Amino acid sequence: MQKHHLTIKGIRIAYLEQNPDCKNTIFFIHGNSVSSASWMKQLNSELFSKYRLIAFDLPAHGDSAASPEPYSDYTFAGLASIATLLVEQLETGPYIICGVSLGTNIMAEMIPFGIDPAGLFFAGSCLMGEGIGLERIALPGADLSVFFSDDAKDEAVMKYRSQTSLSEDMSDAQSFLADFKKVQAPFRTSFINSIVTGKMGDHFRQVNSSSCLMGWVFGADEKVADPHYMDDVDVPKWKDQVFKIPGASHLVNIDQPEAFNKLLAEFAEDCFD
Repeated sequence: MQKHHLTIKGIRIAYLEQNPDCKNTIFFIHGNSVSSASWMKQLNSELFSKYRLIAFDLPAHGDSAASPEPYSDYTFAGLASIATLLVEQLETGPYIICGVSLGTNIMAEMIPFGIDPAGLFFAGSCLMGEGIGLERIALPGADLSVFFSDDAKDEAVMKYRSQTSLSEDMSDAQSFLADFKKVQAPFRTSFINSIVTGKMGDHFRQVNSSSCLMGWVFGADEKVADPHYMDDVDVPKWKDQVFKIPGASHLVNIDQPEAFNKLLAEFAEDCFD
């Protein structure tokens, strides 16, 4: 696996690449306050050995630099613009995009920028639109405050991590905390401000404007987002369903990688067939 950098809109973006000589590509977009490292259980899976895999760090995350224009770039549309430019620079053939949590919002907001993927795979969707906001998505008892604070304490971060992921692997917990602490201010406060002030599109309308295949998966044991809120939303659904993987919470790709990878590999086969 190789780590690379490229500059987009004056921001040095880091990304991991696996199987660089393969024709078809899967791009991975991580969630709020984690990094490309959260996709290691996918990047190292033999199920994807025939695909070029690219996982990048969002601005101010992981090994990517912070934006010089945080109040415009740390919004759904701003992040989507950067992600779109990255895909345009790196894609060499057919591709799909897989995102989790915040990554799903970014994927939806990339559609108006003219992306042309073979498929979009939404994990732990947080899509919002008319009639559905954070108050509808978040489960009762889920405390999201650490993701909107630039100075959350380690204890609070780890408490939230125990909700967002059910993995008992200590390396997963340590990676989560390390990623959280690397996020550069003012990403989290700028981002929540953009939501409060309504700086976002209607994600459901955006996905309905695309003709590509769309897969949807949640952890069946979600502690953060309601895994059923997308069930009756009128959007394209691969195999006409929203998949629920037992034994997984919000970071379903980390909690149950074997089941997640099998589903994503099947989706990729249908997209690239």
